[in-house]
Amino acid sequence: MKTHKAPRKPGMHSLHDSKSSSQRTTTHHRGISSKTIVIIVASFLIFLVLMYLMMAV
Repeated sequence: MKTHKAPRKPGMHSLHDSKSSSQRTTTHHRGISSKTIVIIVASFLIFLVLMYLMMAV
């Protein structure tokens, strides 16, 4: 399954197909990736806010 899914995954195809294909085939993979993306975005936003506060003070 992983070898079968690998060639179909890259970037642009995954974007518009992620809702239908990723949800039913790779739910566990999508959950992990979405969680890591959320963590990265949250930490980046916190970092930006801290930098802004440091600059303001």
